[in-house]
Amino acid sequence: MEPEDFEDYIQDAEKHIIEQMIHEKEKQFTEGCIEGYKLLKKHGREAIDGTEKKEAMEALNRMIGYFIQVEEYEKCADIQKLYKQVFKKETEPIFPKFLA
Repeated sequence: MEPEDFEDYIQDAEKHIIEQMIHEKEKQFTEGCIEGYKLLKKHGREAIDGTEKKEAMEALNRMIGYFIQVEEYEKCADIQKLYKQVFKKETEPIFPKFLA
C-alpha cells in the first residue's frame, strides 16, 4: 500500500467513524424523546419536578420539535398542554437538524 493510499484509507475510516457516532447520537435523541414522552404520559408534571426550569423547558421544546418533524401531533399537543400548565407560557419548538 502506497502512503497516499494509506492516507485515503485513514480519512475514509475517520469519516465512517464520525458518521457512526452521529447516527448513534441521533438514535439516542430519538429514544430519549420517546422515553421522555412515556414518562410525561405516566407521571404528568411530576416527571419534570426537581428538574431545573430552564433545562425542563428546553427538553420539552426539543421533544415537541422532534415530534412535529415525525408528524406525531397528538404527542405534541400533550407536551404543549403540560408545558403551558407548568410554565404558563407557549412552547418554542427546537427542531433537530438531523431530520431536516
